[in-house]
Amino acid sequence: MLHTAAEARQALERARAGIELDAAVRDDLNTLSDFLAALGPRLGALDLNALRLPSAMAELEASRRETEAAVDAIMTAAEAILADAPDRETRDHANAIMAACAFQDITGQRGSKVIALLSGIERRLAWLAGLAPPEVKDPAQETAEERRNRELILNGPALDGPEVSQADIDALFD
Repeated sequence: MLHTAAEARQALERARAGIELDAAVRDDLNTLSDFLAALGPRLGALDLNALRLPSAMAELEASRRETEAAVDAIMTAAEAILADAPDRETRDHANAIMAACAFQDITGQRGSKVIALLSGIERRLAWLAGLAPPEVKDPAQETAEERRNRELILNGPALDGPEVSQADIDALFD
C-alpha cells in the first residue's frame, strides 16, 4: 500500500521503466501523481480537533439525553395528574400531554443517526490524514453495525417520506 506521494511517484517510475505506456495513460498517471502530491500535505495538516466533530457529537448526544430526561419528567407528571384526575377533561389533557411526548423517540433516533454519520466522517478523515495506524482497515468498508442496519433496514424515521396513516398501520396488524 502506498502511504506517501513520494511512494506513489516511485511506483509510477518503476511502472514506466517496466512497460511502455500510452501517452494518454502516462498523462493521466502524471496528473494523478501530481494530485496526490498536492493532497498529501493538506491531509497531513488536517486538524480534526479544529473541525470540532467530537464536540459536535458530544453536544448532540447531550441534547438527546437531556431531551429524554425532560420527557421522562413530563410523562411522570402527566401520569400523576392522570391518576388523580378529578374529571374527564383533566384526564384527556393529561393523555394529550403523554401522546405529545412521543416526539422524543423520533428525535432521539434522528439524533443517533446524525451522531453515527459524524462518527463515520471523523473515522474517514482520520484515516485519510494518516492519523490512524496503517493496520487500521479502510473506514469506507462497512462496519458490522452499518451492515446490520442495512440488512434489517434499520434506518429510523424517514425524512419527508410517504405519510402512512394510522388506519394503514392498523390494517397491517389485523
